[in-house]
Amino acid sequence: MNYLLYILVSISLLGMLYQDISYRKIHILLPIVLMSTLLGLSYYNKGFMIKAMLEILMFILLNMAGVILYFSIKNKKLINPLKKYIGLGDILFLIAIIPLFVLQSYMLFFITGMIISLIFYGLFKSKFKYKSIPLAGYLSGYLGVLMIINFFMPYNIFRTPYF
Repeated sequence: MNYLLYILVSISLLGMLYQDISYRKIHILLPIVLMSTLLGLSYYNKGFMIKAMLEILMFILLNMAGVILYFSIKNKKLINPLKKYIGLGDILFLIAIIPLFVLQSYMLFFITGMIISLIFYGLFKSKFKYKSIPLAGYLSGYLGVLMIINFFMPYNIFRTPYF
């Protein structure tokens, strides 16, 4: 059962990577399948932690409030960042991966993922017709690499407060 869930996670991550890089959009079904599968893995591996998931959700909401505040001050009017600056798929991806982490590990993933996304965007922006960053795509690729590394580790790097 565990292997089937990991296959579904892999398909979802690869689908998001491909779709976001190619079209700057991801199908809504991919984050839903990803979150459902990760919740199943969490439950199956007895790592289902509601408190940790709520803490991470609050972290995401705090970040979104900061993004709204920043762009609203910058533009001198209330701005909805979903219309121009960040995609709904990016937010759905960030919410979908919550079951994998505890807060400290999520924060580390979030920060390093943003840095890696900027680096990849800088390296490959001339090769794409779109000028926006495929954040969900880059983060799903990064998460896939971390999951492969985690497979070979003697402990779960996602469920520990220290990577």
